[in-house]
Amino acid sequence: MRHFLPFVVIILLSGLITCKVQDEQLSPDLLHFDATGDTMALDLAAQVLETNGGQQAWSESRYVAWTFFGRRRLVWDKWGQQVRIHYTDGSMDMSLHIPDTTGMVWKNGVVMSEPDSLDKYLNQAYRIWINDSYWLLMPFKLRDPGVHLSYIGRDTTQNGTSADVLEMEFTAVGVTPQNKYHIWIGGEPKEVLQWAYYRNAQDSLPGFTNLWTNYQPYEPTGIVLSSGRGPGREMGDIKVYKELPEQTFSEVTATNW
Repeated sequence: MRHFLPFVVIILLSGLITCKVQDEQLSPDLLHFDATGDTMALDLAAQVLETNGGQQAWSESRYVAWTFFGRRRLVWDKWGQQVRIHYTDGSMDMSLHIPDTTGMVWKNGVVMSEPDSLDKYLNQAYRIWINDSYWLLMPFKLRDPGVHLSYIGRDTTQNGTSADVLEMEFTAVGVTPQNKYHIWIGGEPKEVLQWAYYRNAQDSLPGFTNLWTNYQPYEPTGIVLSSGRGPGREMGDIKVYKELPEQTFSEVTATNW
């Protein structure tokens, strides 16, 4: 894997990988298809969406919970546009209302009230949500507004599987629109098999390349998600809920999700 170790250092320092973010002005329970690109690329992206459960599974999966790299656990209320982030070592909890970046922060279980510190950590929570949700849900974001897809040919993945490759770039969206991804799509039905991340669209070598493995349907909605990204980079303990208690987003001790 090329240039992986430097990128790991970046992850450990910042906890972030810059990614595209959805437009919060759009209905949060629906996918919004406004990507540009060539016909083959857009068709492959549409097939990937259907393999993963399609619009219906996405809409019905109100709450999605997962553990990112074993370091922090998140639950995202897509309808309510809020996310709860719990660090697995107990050092930090954040509850964020995404559209206006307001919410609550607890440090070692104690609520934080100093405005500057609160703003700092809520902005960090926003970037964490962007990053961590993209690692889990990217197949559903391939046709988002501001995405441009190009079909660039056939290639093999790290484990030797032949696949079609898309290049994904962004136009004036998210916190870092200069990023670029290559996406390997293969199998029947079509699914994402691998991705490569480029910090800048002009870069010739990726910052990392990861296989996408261990696809499973998750009840009660049947949404299909991949948990495998390689050793130490798992999307762990994925759960989907249609209902959760309100205190999930307001009480630091409410972590049973």
